[in-house]
Amino acid sequence: MSQAVSHATTLTSALEALPPFGPALAELGALDAALVQALGRAPDAPLAVRALIRRGERQLVLGQEEAAATFAEAARRAMALGDAERDAHARLWCVRALAELGSAADARALMERADRDAEHFPAIQLTRGLARAALRSEGATSSLQHALTEPGPVSRRREEHDGWLALGEALERDARWREADAAYARAQALAHSAQDAALAARVALIRALSLLRHGLPRQAAPLLNAVWVEGEPALRLTAGLLLSGLALAEGDARAAGPLAASCQALALERRSWLAYASASIDLAMARGLEDPEAEAATLLESLARCRALGEPGALLQSRLLELRGQRRQRPEEPEAAPVVDEGVGGAVEEDDEGVG
Repeated sequence: MSQAVSHATTLTSALEALPPFGPALAELGALDAALVQALGRAPDAPLAVRALIRRGERQLVLGQEEAAATFAEAARRAMALGDAERDAHARLWCVRALAELGSAADARALMERADRDAEHFPAIQLTRGLARAALRSEGATSSLQHALTEPGPVSRRREEHDGWLALGEALERDARWREADAAYARAQALAHSAQDAALAARVALIRALSLLRHGLPRQAAPLLNAVWVEGEPALRLTAGLLLSGLALAEGDARAAGPLAASCQALALERRSWLAYASASIDLAMARGLEDPEAEAATLLESLARCRALGEPGALLQSRLLELRGQRRQRPEEPEAAPVVDEGVGGAVEEDDEGVG
């Protein structure tokens, strides 16, 4: 073996040894770039197939649409080499990439042969289960359960994480939510062990939503708090709104108010108007628990800010009209005074013109 081929082999082995989790993704990208150069100097068809499969995995994790094309090229090269196992493996990955990022119809068309060929190769059964799960095919749950019976090498940990997550989703669809929660917990633990806080937060949110759907807010709250601390902005916003809603359900204005205000600021920063309206309504309700007049004032202030930024604020208008209707049913209570916001060009009043 020449020195150049030996170097390419070493790089390929290093590429395959790292699971594509958060901190390792940058290293995988650097290894892949170095391997492209090494294979350019010393072409080696089998190493190229292995490198393409690993590149496709990284692209799929990053949500890059070219993942399907990368796996398809790996399958084509594996077939030319007569490597039936890697051919089937790459096609299963291609099915999953198409199902998640491309065309489900194309994925189904490719799946029949890939699924049939995979029967002969025990080492790729987890990939097979994930492809089935991506298409919600019959047998996906049992395939994943069987493939996840024994933990694999470190290099397979990301695929195991995805397997536990897909299994949880499949079990929840089958109304086996306690088993689903245990599967989600396994996925979350793998993300934590790989020091991928963003991925762990994503699974924590999925878990929390499942628990909320099944009437377990107290079990969901710690998971939502973890997302609020560690998640990316979009996940934090969802978790924060859920937490403020839970606090309001318990009548806890001191907890709900600051959470809703933080969500309002985050939503405004992201120009996420539906989330901004939801946070504003939660903030208004929290303030209204301590001062009934503050609810309308907060809503009017938020609506004025929306309009100043070119957003009509339909959800805020709806809530104001609802609040006004409630007040008309209580004629003994005085109407709230208009709120003046000099920063947005004058008064916004709680009347038909002000909220219409």
